[in-house]
Amino acid sequence: MPNKDSKKTDTKSQDLEDLDNIEATDDEGQPLANTDFMREKIKSRPINSKKLLRRTITTIVMAIIFGIVACCTFLLLQPLLSNQIGSSNKSQTEVSFPKETVSDEIQREDLIASEEEKAAADAASAQASVNESVTEAAEKEVAAALSSLSLSSSDYASIYNSLKEVATSAEISIVTVTAATSDTDFINDSFVREASTSGLIVAITDSETLILADSSNLSGAETIMVSFYDDNAVSAVIKSTDHITGLCIISVSNTDIPEDTKDNIAAATLGTSLTAGLQGTPVIAIGSPTGTPQSFCYGMITSTGRVLDLTDSRYTLMTTDIYASPLASGFIINLEGSVIGVVDMSYNDTGLENLISAIGISDVKNLIQNLSNGIVPPYLGIHAGDIPSYLTEDGTLPSGVYVSKIETGSPAMDCGLQSGDIITKIDGEKVTSYSQFLGLLYARSSGDSVSITVMRQTPDDYTELTLSATLEDAPTK
Repeated sequence: MPNKDSKKTDTKSQDLEDLDNIEATDDEGQPLANTDFMREKIKSRPINSKKLLRRTITTIVMAIIFGIVACCTFLLLQPLLSNQIGSSNKSQTEVSFPKETVSDEIQREDLIASEEEKAAADAASAQASVNESVTEAAEKEVAAALSSLSLSSSDYASIYNSLKEVATSAEISIVTVTAATSDTDFINDSFVREASTSGLIVAITDSETLILADSSNLSGAETIMVSFYDDNAVSAVIKSTDHITGLCIISVSNTDIPEDTKDNIAAATLGTSLTAGLQGTPVIAIGSPTGTPQSFCYGMITSTGRVLDLTDSRYTLMTTDIYASPLASGFIINLEGSVIGVVDMSYNDTGLENLISAIGISDVKNLIQNLSNGIVPPYLGIHAGDIPSYLTEDGTLPSGVYVSKIETGSPAMDCGLQSGDIITKIDGEKVTSYSQFLGLLYARSSGDSVSITVMRQTPDDYTELTLSATLEDAPTK
C-alpha cells in the first residue's frame, strides 16, 4: 500500500514545478521582459579627505571655544559658589583671646642675663639714687603748686567731657538685646512681652557678629532683636549659654547688618582685671547701668577681693561706688576704653543692692572664648577651693583641691564624691590648684567620662579612692 506521506510530498513537488513554468505577465496579460541580467550593486561612498579635515578642525575649534566659555563662567561664579558652599565653614571661624598670666614680682636676677649687665644695672641704680634726690625736690615744688591750684567750673566740665569721650567711643561695641514673647492676659487678649539687656560685641568673624549678654531676660524668647549704636535693629539667635554664670553668646548674621552699621561697629577691647592696685581706679559703667539703654555712669572700684562661690568655677567680684538701678546691665571700662568687668547685680550684699558690681573680665575670658566657639563648659557639680600651703607643707592635709559642697543630683554626687574629699588627680594627671583643676575640667565635654582620684578622711588617716564621673550639661537656673 503506497505511503500517504510520500504521496503528499510528490504532490507538493509537482505544484512547485508548475509555478516555475508559469510565465510572468503584466496587467494586460502580456509577458514581462526578462530581467535576470539586472543586478543591484551598492558601492561605498568615497572618503572626502578635505571635508573630513574641515570637520575635524571645526570640532577642535568648538572644543576650544567651549573650554574658554566654561573657564570664564567658572571664574565669574567661583566667588558666589565659594560663599554659598563655604558659609558653614566661615561660621565656624575660631574666636580666641590672648591668654593672661599672673606671676609673682619679677626679681632682679630674672632681668639680668650676665655679670656685665649686672654691673651696668648697679651703675644705673646708683645714678638713679642721685637723680632721686633731685626729683624729690622737684616733686615738692610741684606739690606746692598743685595745692595752690583751684579748678574752675570749666575745668570740671573739661574733665567730664574727657570721660564722656571715652564712654561714647566705647558705645560702638555696645548693643541692646531685646527678647519678645507673646502672652495672653486674664481676659484672653494677646499681647507681646518684651525684656531687654545690654550686650557687648566680642568678635566679628567672616559670617557672624558675636555678642556677650546676660541670658536671664532672654530665656524662652520667641524672637530676639539686637539694636546697634545707631538704632538699626536686626534679628539674632542664642548660640550658646553658660547656665552657671548666666552669660550667653548671641549670633547675628553679617548679611543682616546694614552696610553703614557694619562699617562703624567694632569688637570691644578686653582688658584685664588682674592688675595690682585696681582698687581706687576710676571707671565708667556703660550699657544700661541706670536700667535705660545707652546710659553711662562714672565712679571708682572699691574692692576686688571677693570670690564667688559658684559651681565648677572661680570668679572674683569687683564692687564700685556707682549708684545705679538693681536691674542694671552692662560693662565696666577703664579710662583707656578697655572692658574690665561684666556687670552682675545678683551677688550684691544686703544694703548694697544699688551699687554696681561686676565679674572681672580676666576670669571669664576663657568662658567667652569657648561660648563664642560653641563650646559649653561641662558640668560636674562641685564647690571647691585651694588648700592653704601651710596646711599641706606640715602634712596636715594632702595636696590637692578641697571639695566644700556637692550639688544635689549632679554627676559628682552620682559618682560618690563627698564634701571634705580632696581631689588629687583627674584622669591620672596630678592636681595642685583649683584653677588647674578647672582647666582640666573645661578641656572635657558633656558626656565624657573622667576618672577622679580623691583622698578621703577616715578615722585614722586619708584613704585614696578612684571614682568615675560622667559629665553633663549644667542645669538651667
